[in-house]
Amino acid sequence: MNRYEILGLSLLLVVLPLTSVSLNLYLFIGSSTVGLLITIFLMVRYRFWSGIKNAISSLYFSTAYAAGLTIATFLVLSSSIREFGYFSLIGLIPFLINLIDAVYQIKPKIGSDILRLGNGMFGFLIVVIIGAIIGRFLHNFYQDIIVYTGFIVAGILVYLYLRE
Repeated sequence: MNRYEILGLSLLLVVLPLTSVSLNLYLFIGSSTVGLLITIFLMVRYRFWSGIKNAISSLYFSTAYAAGLTIATFLVLSSSIREFGYFSLIGLIPFLINLIDAVYQIKPKIGSDILRLGNGMFGFLIVVIIGAIIGRFLHNFYQDIIVYTGFIVAGILVYLYLRE
């Protein structure tokens, strides 16, 4: 593929789920299904299981589609229609499969030194980001305070453990 084909396909995969702005569930499901089929076709075409370069190429396109689904779901949050979120979760399955496979293939080449990146600050940030994601799903202020405080303390402990 040349650069223009990659750019066009990437934009198409990001824009297809954005039909959710119309709040028409059937239009969103139809256009997102087309994006899902394109993503699955690219996964099979690049044979992501056959090598690191193929896994990363396939991961790029599935990430573009996942970004489109995420933006579409974010734009529909105010309407409180759960079906958009459910279908977006189904659409994220190819991305998760690609991500797990790519990490599995890349992991032996990276090693465990990545956690010590930035003198332990990378590990701290990972723990705090995980806590923020978990806290996002809680709606009680007191639960949020406990979760955020706990993950910040755990992040500081990870930082102190990984610091050189």
